[in-house]
This record gives sequence, structure tokens and C-alpha cells, in this order.
Amino acid sequence: MSDSPLDLPEAAVRRLESSAFSSGLTVPDFAACLDLGLQPVGLVQGFCVMRWGWYGSGSGYMRGLNPYAAGPQNNGGYTETYRCPHGYVSSEHRMWGQNVEQTWVEEAWSEGYGSAYRRMLEEAQSLGAHGVIGVVDRVSNLADTGTTEFHFLGTAIKVEDGPPPAGGVPWTTYLAGQRLTKSIEAGFMPVAVVATMASVRVWAFCMTEYLMEGSRGWGGPTSPY
Repeated sequence: MSDSPLDLPEAAVRRLESSAFSSGLTVPDFAACLDLGLQPVGLVQGFCVMRWGWYGSGSGYMRGLNPYAAGPQNNGGYTETYRCPHGYVSSEHRMWGQNVEQTWVEEAWSEGYGSAYRRMLEEAQSLGAHGVIGVVDRVSNLADTGTTEFHFLGTAIKVEDGPPPAGGVPWTTYLAGQRLTKSIEAGFMPVAVVATMASVRVWAFCMTEYLMEGSRGWGGPTSPY
């Protein structure tokens, strides 16, 4: 984490050192913020742009996965195999199916998400903020180039006469306005924005393929099979 605003991009330093403060809050949310004793000090952002690359093929075979083996084979990730109940039918008949958790996708997503989040916190710390409210996160693909942009945006605030945040790290929340007010009045204080993602690749076996095509068996939609 950055200890100095000089480690931030030049545009961010210029914005943070300006005499006026910025905010991403609506008028009602801004008013509710002031009623709680929270003073907005600046709009803070964090970005991370990643180029996603793939090693080899997406096939389970290319990643050393055996469709006829049971149990986890994917670096501790979830895998499940479905075997065809019909035996050999034809060379085009799907003999097996498999669900494979793509742990490499989850790790890449977590790295991009976490990097953008930490950079937003660096801007908030440079303002001496206690927290960041009204956080918005966006994940978007750029022009089908295999490039993914992670973007965090929020309003950094100071708590009037409040002690420094624990560990010097500002707390964060998606809440703002009345939702944040009700939460605090109920005795709940935001700590941090948290998120996770699971990615599972599915290779359909014969019955799944038939059902997705609208068929119920060998004889077509009217078959009792």
C-alpha cells in the first residue's frame, strides 16, 4: 500500500490536492451523511485493467482431467462427472459430461478485483479518510479483446471527532444515505466491502444435451423415455 500521495498517478494527486472536495453522493444521501456526522472529503477511485490469457485448450483433457475419474482433480476445485447410461450408441453420442471449477479464472478475477479495491483505499488514506461510503464496483470486458477492467468508485468521508480507523485502513460500504443511517441506528457499523466469484465450466452429457434441445429421448418430444 502507498504511504505517500506521490506514489499515486499524477491526475489523482492533482484532484486530491485541490481546494474543493468531490462526491459521488446524491443530494438526499449527502444530507443523510451530514446528519450522521460524516464529512465527505473526496471522490476516490481504483482501477485495474487485466489481459486474460489461457494456457492450452479449455478442454478438461488438456488440463489433465479424467472424465471417468471421481473426486476433485482441479487443484482442489470442484469437479463432477456424469456418465452416459446408454452405452455405445454412435461415434457422435456424448458418452460423458463434466462440471469443472475454473480456479484459474477465480484467481485472476480476485487479483483484478482486489487490486482495484486497494487502489481506491490508497486514495482514501491520502485524504485521511475514516471510511468510503456509496461504493460502486464495475467489471467490464473491453471490445472483446480478452481485456477486463475492474473499477471501484466511492466517496471518502471523515467522522467528526472520530478516532483513526483500525490499522489505518478506512472501512468501506456499498451503503449510503438512509440505508446507511438505518444500519448505524440499529447498531451495525460497516467494516468492509466483500465479494467472491465461482466459475464452473460445463461439458454436457447426452441427457443434458437432449433436454436443452427440447427432446425427451430417442423418439423425439413425444417419446415417453
